Amino acid sequence: MQKVVQKRMSTTHKTKILHILWTGRSGGMEKFVRDVTFYSDQEHFKHYVCFLAQAGRFGEEIKKNGCEVYCLNMKNGLSVFSALQLLKVIREVGPDIINNHQRNILANIIIMMFRKIQKIYFEHGGHLMGHSSFATKLFYDLFAIHYQVVMTNSKHVRDRIKKFKRMENKDVLSFYCGIHLDLYERKMAKLNIKEELGIPQENKVIGIVGRLVEQKGMDDFLRVASEVNKLNKACSFVVVGDGPLRQSLEQLASQLNLKILFLGDRSDVPQFMGVFDIFIITSKWEPFGIVVLEAMAARVPVVGFSVEGMKEIFETGGGILIQKRNHRELAEVIVEVLNNDVKREQLIKEGYELVKNKFDFKNRIKCLEEIYRQLSVQKYENSAR
Repeated sequence: MQKVVQKRMSTTHKTKILHILWTGRSGGMEKFVRDVTFYSDQEHFKHYVCFLAQAGRFGEEIKKNGCEVYCLNMKNGLSVFSALQLLKVIREVGPDIINNHQRNILANIIIMMFRKIQKIYFEHGGHLMGHSSFATKLFYDLFAIHYQVVMTNSKHVRDRIKKFKRMENKDVLSFYCGIHLDLYERKMAKLNIKEELGIPQENKVIGIVGRLVEQKGMDDFLRVASEVNKLNKACSFVVVGDGPLRQSLEQLASQLNLKILFLGDRSDVPQFMGVFDIFIITSKWEPFGIVVLEAMAARVPVVGFSVEGMKEIFETGGGILIQKRNHRELAEVIVEVLNNDVKREQLIKEGYELVKNKFDFKNRIKCLEEIYRQLSVQKYENSAR
């Protein structure tokens, strides 16, 4: 029966997948969904994306690539009218699979109304790493248990989920996200970028990429930069990203007597990363850490503080993580790597090989599509009974 169904699907049916996210702002989840729509097997899968709030930059990129995008403009999590628009979207798309990436209670009530549609919940970890809110607990007590597949982006996030009482006996799949290596081959001319940004050509560039929020530990980056500056004056510091803490971080940089280039959000991060001589990760918690993979793919050595979730990337090497959150100690490691060409090239090689062998999106998308295929087969077998 399974073979018959698979043959019919491959010749007459293109599996429809509807992704549901809260917003299309900058982040690992949004990048993942964008890349799925970009690099999926277009012959056998058709993707749709629905943003409950704003589509943002990633929503625009997805739309330009030809994927149908819906934006419901929910102002808050309790916007009943906007949530009801999701009902219309699901009916209009008629998906075989709903791939949900958010925990909004109203949206999940509507998703559960469609019992014949196969459902995947992908937990990307975000707010799960801090104190679990009542809404999060409610989601896992009432809704997650009813998804055919629950996925997480790291083993650490999977283990956190399993602590919820009703999830103890639920199979949870850890699925590492990846990146498209080809995007990081086209680097910007380093000398030109330095000139454009006013960075002395002889200076080493120490950079970080991320949202300016507490999670990313940008204040720690500034304090590490201050320590590096005491050890090596020929360094320039670059922050790519934006967020609510920008003003306070600029004030802190001034207090530390640091010249920090705050560049805001950039759409050319894959090409721009090649400007860095070293990439620093100072997150206070991370469910995974796509940006680390980006740095490795751009052949930039990675140094930072070790946190659960993200440290899974480094299980076979590829970077240097220190256990203690000590600014001076990390600064000393940074300066050592900058001054040791052999060590630096070793880290670059290990990092790139790690991404190529384990996190290449071309391979990760095939694994994801196999999950889609299995769910599609189950749907057609159930409908045939």
